[in-house]
Amino acid sequence: MQAQYARIPFANVGLLKLTETISDDQAITVSDIFPTGYFGADLAEIIDGDTVAVFGFGPVGLMAIVSAQLFGAGRVIGVDQVAERLKRARELGAEVVDFSREDPVETILDLTGGIGVDRVIDAVGVDAQLPRGGPGTGSRQTPLPLRFPGLSRQSPRRERFR
Repeated sequence: MQAQYARIPFANVGLLKLTETISDDQAITVSDIFPTGYFGADLAEIIDGDTVAVFGFGPVGLMAIVSAQLFGAGRVIGVDQVAERLKRARELGAEVVDFSREDPVETILDLTGGIGVDRVIDAVGVDAQLPRGGPGTGSRQTPLPLRFPGLSRQSPRRERFR
């Protein structure tokens, strides 16, 4: 909950009182930001070795990078334009693409040898901005190629985390 006051029906069921040793930033990360990134990775159905693209490196996008790695992604390629976010994503182990400096589709294709990615997580959020210049400003008629070697494949990691 990111509010000073809130009315929570049945609050005695789902809320926990935090000790004074937990900071507000820690509480928000564990209760909101990380679970949202994790849920994005879960919805992507990542399996071991997948190449995953993450779009947007806000707090949720950064947690999506971490979560993709937890689910066994072999590579995480991320797209954003904010220098500090690109730096942090790189520190977390992602290969980064600055869409204000390079065409994200062409760069991802180059990084994957023309194959594309297996899974995509959209973590852009409501503060999304269009590129003001550079290769990312053009419109694309061709979607980014995705590989789906077995559309019905069952994800072994679903059992691993349950």
